Amino acid sequence: MKIAIAQINTPVGDLEGTCERMLSFAGSAVEQGAELVVFPMAALMGPLPVDYPNREGLQLDLASALERLARSLPCPCLVPVVGQMDGEAYHEVMLVRDGKATPLRMGAYAQYGEGGSSGIDAMRPVPTFELDGHLFALAQTYDDLDDLVDTSFAADVVVFVSDYAYALDDAGSALGAALKESRFRSDALALDAWLVAAGSVGGYGLQVYGGASFVLSPEGELAASAPSFEESLLVAEVRFNKADRAVPGEGWLEQELYNRSLHLWQALVVGLRDYFEKQGRSGAVLVLNGSLASCLLAALATDALGPTRVYALLDTSVEEGLQRVASQIGQALRLQTETCPLDLSIAQDEALQADLIRAYLAHLARQMESVPLDYADKTFLALEATSSVARTAELLPFGDVYRSDLMELAHLRNTISPIIPAEAFANYEAPQIPGLGKDVDSKEQQLKFVDVVLATHIEWERSLSDIAARQKDKSACEAVLRQFQATEAARDVSPLCIAASSRPLFTVRAPLGIVWHDHLRSEEERMAGKRAEDDLAELMRNGLALPTNARPGISELMKGLQIDLKASPEVESVDREGMEGVVGEILNLLQDLSDGDASGHPPVEGPFGPLTWGSPFSEN
Repeated sequence: MKIAIAQINTPVGDLEGTCERMLSFAGSAVEQGAELVVFPMAALMGPLPVDYPNREGLQLDLASALERLARSLPCPCLVPVVGQMDGEAYHEVMLVRDGKATPLRMGAYAQYGEGGSSGIDAMRPVPTFELDGHLFALAQTYDDLDDLVDTSFAADVVVFVSDYAYALDDAGSALGAALKESRFRSDALALDAWLVAAGSVGGYGLQVYGGASFVLSPEGELAASAPSFEESLLVAEVRFNKADRAVPGEGWLEQELYNRSLHLWQALVVGLRDYFEKQGRSGAVLVLNGSLASCLLAALATDALGPTRVYALLDTSVEEGLQRVASQIGQALRLQTETCPLDLSIAQDEALQADLIRAYLAHLARQMESVPLDYADKTFLALEATSSVARTAELLPFGDVYRSDLMELAHLRNTISPIIPAEAFANYEAPQIPGLGKDVDSKEQQLKFVDVVLATHIEWERSLSDIAARQKDKSACEAVLRQFQATEAARDVSPLCIAASSRPLFTVRAPLGIVWHDHLRSEEERMAGKRAEDDLAELMRNGLALPTNARPGISELMKGLQIDLKASPEVESVDREGMEGVVGEILNLLQDLSDGDASGHPPVEGPFGPLTWGSPFSEN
């Protein structure tokens, strides 16, 4: 059997145009012998649902589009759609064949409820379908794959229609470009099934998808692979008879090495390009001041849009050497440039000068009907953002990239063509954190320390005490996270940024005005918290009655939260709905006190090398 993956980049909501392209790709696939065509998750509707007032109209048009596909597609196809359930995006996959469009996920739930389908449990039935006498199972998330592996689900083919946008901290999101660094080969081996993975490609809103669809044999060998960040029609032959397959290690494709920095650069280029193309925007304007970040932004914009669509404003407020660097990068990239005409001498400090230049940049953007860009990075937004943050910019291409990663990107870009002057590499700053630097020799080490603390807290969701337990300068860890909390209000009004991680800052929210700060906790205190959490679990198993042998930790916790529970295994009446919110609050409070080393996960790659602890979740 031949299976095709149509890796296409489409405008969100262009149902008519996308249907035309789906029919074209499916026709080409059939000409190559394909019996099933898989479309990526974002192809037809993008990754996110529309708001409530527009939902009814979109659903009516979507139904018409699916009806047309069902009538016209030349072979069975998997067509993902997106909706909303309980306030969250709900990704469904439609099996389109024989003039019908069948929702596989909802169909599996319905069949399981009637006792007619084999599911993992009452909440997670397995979406399946049969084709040419072979059983196909559908997975969309890492949890879906975990469930199939844990239950040894017997399928001939597992189709993984990935829900994940590209994230630098998740090698699995790069799909076929990072097979040696991700989980998929072990999944194919554990499932003893063909693994067909379809990856979306292109920029959709602020998210970027890398494509790199692939097909793995049950022996974990790479049978077919699509390129990263490009459209492609991948057709692979799936042989169910083991004797017909190539010998392991022979006759298969070589699995490429994952270049983390190169993949990030490609993602930013595609994300920036599609942001402009899919919204019909003409060009970009930016400031060149000789800093490494401004030079790198100019290079990124040029790679994404071409030099004729990028206009640079030269900052005359910086020292002469930096002005020379700014001029050199503008000439090297063949950009249109202009010297800022404002009299910056009226500004009393550098911050006001920067504000004036950005105000003039916004003026230029209006005149030229272009998009103003700024070079602010994730480290800046996390620790240095103030009321003067670059609000005149519409987009921050580096807003989800740490400064340490920007330095690696600059070196990478210069290996492609050496256009960033050497002087620019010295022109960057480490965030000013009280107490930081006394045990660190260079500003590069300071920056890496700060970024590791931030990434471990934001992407890896580790508590202060957990981070400090693995760092020499524990007080500096606390200072970094306190400053991160202090910039919450400034981040709330920051411009848009291209998402490049599993947790962009616009998704990380704390209550504004909160005065509570986490603090460093002793190992004894953390162990007491762990015991209290165990007691709380026992409490819930006993129907919210406090066990008679409860340790003092849980009793004191209940008193501190002013919760009155009887110290006996029997409670005559408990308002469970009223307690639900309270118990959730307790669990959140106890989460930081739990022992994070008992996950059982192997060491994984962190932001700047191997971490000494495993990921708290499955690769995302």
